[in-house]
Amino acid sequence: MKIAVIGASGFIGENIVNEALSKGHEVVGIFRRNSIPAQNNLTLKKLTIFDEADFEAAIKDCDVIVSAYNPGYYHVAQAERFFRWL
Repeated sequence: MKIAVIGASGFIGENIVNEALSKGHEVVGIFRRNSIPAQNNLTLKKLTIFDEADFEAAIKDCDVIVSAYNPGYYHVAQAERFFRWL
C-alpha cells in the first residue's frame, strides 16, 4: 500500500512513517521545514498542504493519506486556517 503522511517530520508523523515502513508499505513523507532521514520505500516531499498543485501531485497515487499536520504555533488562528482548507 502507498501511504502519504502529512507532517512526516513531526514527532507523531515520523513515528507513523517509521511504523508504515516497518510494515512494508511505500510512504510519501510530506514535510514543511525539517526533513527526516532517507529510507528505502520513502519518498520525501518538501511542501505544504497550501501548495495545492504540488500537494495534489504528491498524493496522486496514494491509497491512504494520514494527517499529522500542525499549522505551527506562530499562527494566530490555527483552527480557522486549517478548517478553511478542508
